[in-house]
Amino acid sequence: MNSVLLTALATALCSVPTLASVEVTRDRHTHNLSHYDEPIFGRDRVTYFRTAQVALPADQQAETFRITWKSPSVAAVHLSYRQLHVASVQQVSVPVSNRAYSANIILRSSDLAQRGPITAWRVTLLDAEGCVVAERKSALW
Repeated sequence: MNSVLLTALATALCSVPTLASVEVTRDRHTHNLSHYDEPIFGRDRVTYFRTAQVALPADQQAETFRITWKSPSVAAVHLSYRQLHVASVQQVSVPVSNRAYSANIILRSSDLAQRGPITAWRVTLLDAEGCVVAERKSALW
């Protein structure tokens, strides 16, 4: 009887997510210079050397997700995303250390060009027991 009560209490505690601050920054790397960096790094004012913005090959293009949080109980970061030409949801999980309050997930593949850009994403922070600590979604999720 006590074990049933403890199990029910544990699942009830796990189902209530604690409030944690999550911030997600997404960058898409398709060119050697970004649009914002071109005025700074595109032209040298002394030697008049000019660097042109060139598209990267398909195998060097990447999408980077930088996830930061404030909760010390995060043990894993789970990223789910949808692409334009794929019906199913893709998933990536990354374990993190207790001292790290950030994680970088780099999706680097030639499939990004074939499957299309990422249209929607969801980041879930999990603790050591697999309970959801916090979650952040894009507007289209």
